[in-house]
Amino acid sequence: MNAMLTAARAQSTTLTPALQELRAQVLTRVYESASIEPLEGFQVLCAKHRKTNVGIYVVEGDFNRAQFKLAIQEARLAGINDRRLYVYGRTGSYSGNAICFCKFEEIGISY
Repeated sequence: MNAMLTAARAQSTTLTPALQELRAQVLTRVYESASIEPLEGFQVLCAKHRKTNVGIYVVEGDFNRAQFKLAIQEARLAGINDRRLYVYGRTGSYSGNAICFCKFEEIGISY
């Protein structure tokens, strides 16, 4: 399992400039910088709440089951709480009690 997580993290360390900008927009529109800690080297995990150790995830397209599994893997790799996820994306076709999903358009981001 650890080898799989390490491989997933290694593949995700190169983000497009557009995705880097999208992540920055989400974080600055929704959170105060003092309350979060940006994280690098992950495909969907981009920051965590300092007090609650809960991850903030940005998905370019649809947040589906595959994206959910990736988010859980990245949370475990980062050592953060995987029982709650704050996810931002274009659409969210996968949901559950642990997932707080918000569309980009709801926070004023057109992507």
